[in-house]
Amino acid sequence: KQAAAIGYSFPRLPGTPLSKVIPHASEEAIQVMSAMMLWDPNARPTCPTTIQFPFFRIGLTLRAPLGSDSSKPPSSTPPS
Repeated sequence: KQAAAIGYSFPRLPGTPLSKVIPHASEEAIQVMSAMMLWDPNARPTCPTTIQFPFFRIGLTLRAPLGSDSSKPPSSTPPS
């Protein structure tokens, strides 16, 4: 509203695909983040709608990040 009050218009620039910014994110994660970051706040999903996205399904099996060895069990010791 303040920008409109002084007659300023934010430039419309093409977005960078989230899959380029976060290359190891799953498709489900990209989908929910993209929806939550829409420019128009009225087009963004509500909280009850957001938790219906596949990313939040309990027990959803997600593929291992690229470059990881999914055959190894996760380490119980945090990296130092």
